Amino acid sequence: MGSAPGSLLLGVDGGASALRVVVVERLGDDRLTPAGPALRVAWPALGGFEPVPLARQLAERGTGALEATERRAGEARVRALAHALLRAAAGSQAAPVLGLCMPGLKTADGRGVEVLRRGPRMPHFLDELADELDVRGLRTAAPPTRLHSDGAAAAWGEALAAGGSLADVRSAYVVGAGTGLAEGLQLDGRFVDLPGLGGRWPAPWQLDGGGGRTLEDVLSARGMGEELAGRLGDGESAPRSIADRARAGEPAARAVLGESAHAFGRFLAGRLATLWAWDRRTVERVVIGQRSGELLAAEDLAPWYRAPLERSLEEGLGAGLGAGLGAGLGAGLGAGLGAGQYGDVRAAYLVRGRLAPGRVVASTLTAAPALGAVGEALGMLAGRLE
Repeated sequence: MGSAPGSLLLGVDGGASALRVVVVERLGDDRLTPAGPALRVAWPALGGFEPVPLARQLAERGTGALEATERRAGEARVRALAHALLRAAAGSQAAPVLGLCMPGLKTADGRGVEVLRRGPRMPHFLDELADELDVRGLRTAAPPTRLHSDGAAAAWGEALAAGGSLADVRSAYVVGAGTGLAEGLQLDGRFVDLPGLGGRWPAPWQLDGGGGRTLEDVLSARGMGEELAGRLGDGESAPRSIADRARAGEPAARAVLGESAHAFGRFLAGRLATLWAWDRRTVERVVIGQRSGELLAAEDLAPWYRAPLERSLEEGLGAGLGAGLGAGLGAGLGAGLGAGQYGDVRAAYLVRGRLAPGRVVASTLTAAPALGAVGEALGMLAGRLE
């Protein structure tokens, strides 16, 4: 059943460096699709603001503690989003249905963000957004009740989208790297709350990537850009520039891409091992999306990204992950599994030592988190969320 005539569906993907608002269309087969290009707006810069160290943020969870500059930075983000929603809704007489996802650890009520590695904490985000929209005269169909994880929303979007990578499977792991790294998990048709798993599923920013960097730094587009900038000493850190430099034959760019892809493959092997150690399950498919999906899908970058990623994953699966993950990547990633214990996962993913077709796929559906957030707001995931 399609959307009601005149309805306006707006999905918000609030990334670490920018927000995207996607106008969503609900098709006759009950699938979702972007109605056009996303409206992308960079989060406003605020002089004097620096993210609070993560250790302190974690220690202050639940207290609502904010520094003055941090509070102003959060308020600026709320205003930027309200303005973007007003732009996206311009010309429509319908009260929009909103679906919102954001990175970071959410407050207990799900209405704010209380731990955010690269931005201000915003514990009262939805309340402040509602006030800002009211001041601007934008009435929504219903007040959003919670902020969703960007990784979870991406998995929902891949399941609900026309041509989505999860449309034909019931179990899948979805991971996408942009400024950070977001993950989602579907098991037997239901979506698992990864933050709720706690120490059984440590976040990439909690894992050591070596050289003083987190694993998220190693795998993310932003982290690759910063690593390349450090090696070249030219101040270049644009996340997309590494692909262009690699295409142009820049040795340092190709080296950074390959190293990140190799670490990504090891990380995926570890996640599959963790899932198997957790409750003896594996998934039908691994979907790599967002900017890492674009890199994986790029045929001209295959020697420096897809090939090392797949080779590293094959090696990790084939070795049984005994000590193969290396220092810093073993904790929480199935380091205790031997080859015999890991056989079912290996058999599912490898054919004569190589990845089986369709097991690891690239998704270039960058609107997936926005689609998923809208789908949840429409009640399309009823009975599928844990």
